[in-house]
Amino acid sequence: MTDFLWQSTPLMGALVFVLGSCVGSFINVVAYRLPIMTQADTDTSRFNLAYPPSHCPSCAHVIMPWQNLPIVAYLWLKGRSRCCNQPIASSYPLTELLTGAVSVVIFVHLTAALGPLTEFLTALAGALGLFWWLIAIITTSRQHPVSVSPMWQSLLWLGLLSNLDGQYCPLPEAIGSVCITLALGRLALHRATQNQDRIHLITQGIAAGLAWFGSVFLLPLALILLGVGTVKRVVSVWRSAGSEIPMNPTLRDDQSIVAAALALSWFVSV
Repeated sequence: MTDFLWQSTPLMGALVFVLGSCVGSFINVVAYRLPIMTQADTDTSRFNLAYPPSHCPSCAHVIMPWQNLPIVAYLWLKGRSRCCNQPIASSYPLTELLTGAVSVVIFVHLTAALGPLTEFLTALAGALGLFWWLIAIITTSRQHPVSVSPMWQSLLWLGLLSNLDGQYCPLPEAIGSVCITLALGRLALHRATQNQDRIHLITQGIAAGLAWFGSVFLLPLALILLGVGTVKRVVSVWRSAGSEIPMNPTLRDDQSIVAAALALSWFVSV
């Protein structure tokens, strides 16, 4: 039975999609609760990722387990809460769908790229952890960008752990790059009189990318920054018919750019 499951790529892909969508459901919980937990007046013993149980944000009615099924529950309830008939944000099923789809893409990509089962499972676990974390960061940053600071820090440590055996880059290179980036970021914070939150988050994001992929991360980051800058310049010129309109990036934009560079770096490294 195990051999059949393993050799049946469509069936395994379906199972990976279900797993990914369940993780996406939990990411929705993180995105909703983490910004609240990071507020200074929040008692985390009474409100955390596990407690209280899932409840309707409109009327605080407890949500039953079968009403929490990823994607299916949203379709079954027709996009409205059963308790008070308020609309359910479409971002919830979209996050679940995206997480499931990304998980399948990673599974299929690694199936074609790697051979031995042990090597495959190790690479799959690391890649899923990376991409799930990135989706969680992007989803949470939509609520409150500053709240993702602990997530970038934990992603940095996961990157260093993944390179203990040099999976993506030599560990000394990763550690050296991270130390230099954090030192430069600390210097920039010391000299900055404004935008300190932005500098802090950008530094953490870049350090996390270097912890995972070392210097390889810098090329995708530079290409994405160049592409985003070019698109913004073209849109600005098009809107103004020749006179440039300032289009300042936000903290949310910064998180998306760094996350996209990390994702691209993974495909380059595998």
